[in-house]
Amino acid sequence: MRLTRVISRSIDKEEPGGLGMKDERESRGRKARLANPGERVSLGLKVTADVKNKLDGEAKLNGRTQSQEAEARLDRSFHHQDLLSEVMELKYGSQLAGILMMIGAAMGRAGRVCEVYSQIGVNPRKHWADIPYAYDQAAQAAAGTLERLRPQGEIAEPSGLGPKVTDAGLIAVAGLFDELANSVPLFPDHNSYDAETARLRRALAGRVRQA
Repeated sequence: MRLTRVISRSIDKEEPGGLGMKDERESRGRKARLANPGERVSLGLKVTADVKNKLDGEAKLNGRTQSQEAEARLDRSFHHQDLLSEVMELKYGSQLAGILMMIGAAMGRAGRVCEVYSQIGVNPRKHWADIPYAYDQAAQAAAGTLERLRPQGEIAEPSGLGPKVTDAGLIAVAGLFDELANSVPLFPDHNSYDAETARLRRALAGRVRQA
């Protein structure tokens, strides 16, 4: 099994509290009973009116009962668990995809913990990425992850390199953010109206600013 899939499944199983925090929802309700293979069992769950109405509508369109539609959608969600790792592998290659997923998992854990403890009794709550302290802790988690994954050996700069190579990391970051801030295509050679840039800009709306 590829590294990215192992990481993806590990991330899927993370507790919502992160960093070993037990989710209070685990203590509610009856203890789950392990079902036997081939056995049909009932699930007790409550959903919002919007979800219920959507489920009923889709069940009618697909010629299923409400229960059959819910089961089909739940089953499909399990089949899609590997989708993230497969897409990231396709985009970045197995090794970089694994690194990015580890960084995301570490940042998510640190950020969620700080989000909770920095907003006790506060309403409305903010996402950790909008809280300076929580964001800083998540950034430290990212840096720590990269450090733990650093390859062994001396960092020796090859001789005869120009500034565009010796400062490649800083230049890459500056260029990326400038391109996003100025609506310049990030990937002009693979341009379907530069969908990649548009997706990044939407995801980071209000956060991208020039240096």
